[in-house]
Formats: sequence, structure tokens, C-alpha cells
Amino acid sequence: MGRWQGQADPDLSELGARQAFALGRRLAGAGLAAVISSDLGRALQTARAIAGPHGLEVEVRPDLRERDVGTWTGLTRAEIVARHPDAWAQYRAHQDPAIGGGETNRDLHARIAAALEAIVVAADPLSESTTVVVGHGGTVRAMAYATLGLTLEPGRPMALTAPANTAVSEIGCDRRGMRLHSYNDTAHLLDVGSHATALDS
Repeated sequence: MGRWQGQADPDLSELGARQAFALGRRLAGAGLAAVISSDLGRALQTARAIAGPHGLEVEVRPDLRERDVGTWTGLTRAEIVARHPDAWAQYRAHQDPAIGGGETNRDLHARIAAALEAIVVAADPLSESTTVVVGHGGTVRAMAYATLGLTLEPGRPMALTAPANTAVSEIGCDRRGMRLHSYNDTAHLLDVGSHATALDS
């Protein structure tokens, strides 16, 4: 808790596993055409909990990984402030530094926008079925930005908060384009509990 995970690859915690199971149960009755996931273990575990009841194999896409936070990976906020005070000040001022020598937010958003476009192009626009994409706090928010046509403005905070772990966000896609129908829906967690999203989200 409270550590920047970035592209680190820990397994789900006990709570995370319960949340993933609850999400799989929520989506068990949906008509799923595909389940696509980041290749990081915590996302893959969640994706398999969703795909299993449908008899689907998870399609793995490394381009759906969380933001690369470089040398900040695994550090707490206090450790980052102590070791990288100037970069932390830039981050807090929304100047979008390449934190830890990793990605800027612009890098992340460009990568995720391209990944989302590829997924949409591969989908059947006339199908009534659903493709589930399992990512991370930062990547899901980047998909929402791309769908809404939002841009990142230096010096200004993000327009959307990062979604909670296993939260559902729904993007509708047809020949007219994409629309964000819902964002950060955690109804399936009412009896499970939730915890804060990773600080790099």
C-alpha cells in the first residue's frame, strides 16, 4: 500500500483477488467476445477471473501496461520526496516530468490511445457483444481521455481521478465513434471492500 507500482509485477493481494473474483461474477452474464489484458501479473489475474466463466483465453498486450515510473518504482511518497525533491515538485505542479526516467503522462496517453484505436479497429462495430480490456489506473484513465477527446495541459491537474481497483468503465463504440458511458463504477465491490489506487495512476 502507498507504493508506486508502475510496471512492477507483483501478484494481486488477498483483497485484490477477492475484488477480481467479484468483478468476474459481475460480468459472468455478459456476452463477451474477448478479454484483452496488460501483460503485468495483477492485470492478467484479473483478466483470467473475467475470462474463465466464458471459456475465453486472455489476449495479452504489453502496450496496455501501467505508466513506466522508472527509478520511482516501489518507492513510497516519502522516499520519493527525500530522494527526488525537484522531480517531485515538478510532478506536484503538473509539469509532466518523465518521472524516474520513465514515461511522461503524454507518453502514456499516446501509447494507450494507439492501443485503444487498434482494439477498436479489430472489433466488429455491428456486434452486440462486449470486449473487456483490463489495464491499470493510469491506462484506464488514458482511455477515458482518448474517448472524451481530452488533452493534457501543463500546469493543470488531471480532469479525471484514477479509477479504483477493478472499477468498471464502459466505452461504447460504433460507426459514429466512441462514447464514455460510465467511469469508475465499483458497484460489485460493495460487499468486498476497496483500497486506494496506485499513486502513479
